[in-house]
Amino acid sequence: MESWKIRDEALRSVSQWYLVLIFIVVGALIGFLISYLVPSPTRATADLYVGIDVVRVNEMEHVIPLAKEEPLNLDDYKNWQLKQVADIITTNMVIDNTISVLREKDPYWNDTSREDFYKAIDIYWYDAGIWQLEAVLDNGDMAAMAVETWLETGHQKLTELITISETAASLDNQIWSFTKAIGVVKERRAILRTFLSSSDEWKSRFGDLDQNEPLAKEIQIEINDWIRVYDTENSSWQVPLDNFPKPEQDAPVYLQWIEEAQSTANTALQETQKEMDFLQSDRDEILPDYHQSLDDSLGLSANLVLLPNTSVTTTAPIRSTDTLTLGGAFLGLITWFLFVVVRIRNAGETDD
Repeated sequence: MESWKIRDEALRSVSQWYLVLIFIVVGALIGFLISYLVPSPTRATADLYVGIDVVRVNEMEHVIPLAKEEPLNLDDYKNWQLKQVADIITTNMVIDNTISVLREKDPYWNDTSREDFYKAIDIYWYDAGIWQLEAVLDNGDMAAMAVETWLETGHQKLTELITISETAASLDNQIWSFTKAIGVVKERRAILRTFLSSSDEWKSRFGDLDQNEPLAKEIQIEINDWIRVYDTENSSWQVPLDNFPKPEQDAPVYLQWIEEAQSTANTALQETQKEMDFLQSDRDEILPDYHQSLDDSLGLSANLVLLPNTSVTTTAPIRSTDTLTLGGAFLGLITWFLFVVVRIRNAGETDD
């Protein structure tokens, strides 16, 4: 019997549809009034278009795994490079410059501190190649001014740093060229030293042979095989073969040729050392400029591609009138539902 009375009360509450309408309308009116009595802050946004030169990054694929710090693969490297943009845009240097420019534009900003500005702004990855800058303030015009000035100041700083990093990249190419050339010279020096060492062994062997007899066939084959090592097109130094002895000649002739070849090799070794000294000197000369460029660029890579600042600033209230009105109507519906639940519960208690 009790359950039937509670059910009847529930059906009666539902049938009173006009109460539902009243709660919804009242809630919507409250939300509508709040939107005017408590103005919503305005969000201003602007886009920063920045990408990465994939071709140049792919050319660095052989270098990236050698890094002691930062990502060790191409995808992570690209993400790290792009994150550097956001880090620089939000540095104290850029923010302080932005506030200084804003104070010149409008007295509104005279009492704004760096901490206040940080609370009002944000930057996040919006889409492929796009960082979105955001400023939220009670004054919509000031929010738009803030994000536009921040974008202009940051874009200018990024342009400056990328220009410096391109200088560093140019110096890096020169250093790489010097390093590569030094490597070739070192290879030539190693070959010359090896030849001189091996030729000393041959001199010793020839000295132990019969000086009046032609070389044995197996020795001729062995010395010819040895000479071929230094007579290849890919070798950075080739042994002089103009006066190389004929097969029927005896040991003294071979011995004389080796001494002449050693003289040529020693001269080449001295010149090789001079060449390497010059290359290292030239390389060391530009190293300070290279390291200074790296410091001045704040680690920003020349692989970044910063597009011209063509962004259009958009503004919108955080809480729109429509949203608050609909939210109030929904709360009104919830309030009606709670009212019905309480009335049904009270009816059950009265029956007890």
